[in-house]
Amino acid sequence: MPTGRPQPAGRTRRAFLKRVVAAGALASASASRPDGALGAQRPGRIRSIDHVSFPMENTEAMVAFYRGLGIDVLHDDRRCHLRFDDQKIHFHQPHMWRRETFTLRGPTALPGCGDFCFVWDGSPESLRAALDGVG
Repeated sequence: MPTGRPQPAGRTRRAFLKRVVAAGALASASASRPDGALGAQRPGRIRSIDHVSFPMENTEAMVAFYRGLGIDVLHDDRRCHLRFDDQKIHFHQPHMWRRETFTLRGPTALPGCGDFCFVWDGSPESLRAALDGVG
């Protein structure tokens, strides 16, 4: 549910995701250059997707749908996850994402949107530098 809190300029989830994807593309492109430009000094890169998260409205229907497809669903009062080996899709249940204190989503995230959570193989400082480097 929207909190009414204004988003600082350039601090939206869409802007953040653009910066993260651009940083990953920059790291991947520089690592594959034949001249090694930036490849040897690359401080980190996006290695994989850890999980994707979505707020959902109808937990029972979502669980029934994915179980009907034969997908492993971990569902209890605290969480609802789909598992595919070491990859996950997280669904934030309504009783969770509607709480003002729930911080595992952007403040304006509602059903129909989602988060892509990447695994970064560098330090927090190298991630910040990569994000700053792509604007």
